[in-house]
Amino acid sequence: MMDKKTLENYAKVLVEYSTDVQKGDLTIIRLESPEAQPLAKEIYKQVLLRGGHPVIKCGVDEINETFIKYATDEQLSYIDPMAKLEYEVATKYISIGKIVSFLVMSAYKIFLLATSKSIAPFMAPFTFSA
Repeated sequence: MMDKKTLENYAKVLVEYSTDVQKGDLTIIRLESPEAQPLAKEIYKQVLLRGGHPVIKCGVDEINETFIKYATDEQLSYIDPMAKLEYEVATKYISIGKIVSFLVMSAYKIFLLATSKSIAPFMAPFTFSA
């Protein structure tokens, strides 16, 4: 587990630099694993300190991998209306995966998403270039 100062530093980078949360920003903080809770709490605090409106959304550990493995093409192409609304209404979005092996899991998820034609159109707005 990270010490409090390290968590605070990571949270500040995410809130102040990466997403540049400003007063009034609706900021969704999504965590995908219980290990991310301490960092999510610190991000929540930093958003409050910047005048934003933080909202916590919790995922279930490894649920995305289960979805990708077992979903049909129809299910993969379905866009959850509530998730769509979140993306349309929120001004900032911070998502935290597993803290342990985060880089490996992120690369794995990107590979799976990039190789699935069924969900590529949905992910297009969320792809990043260097």
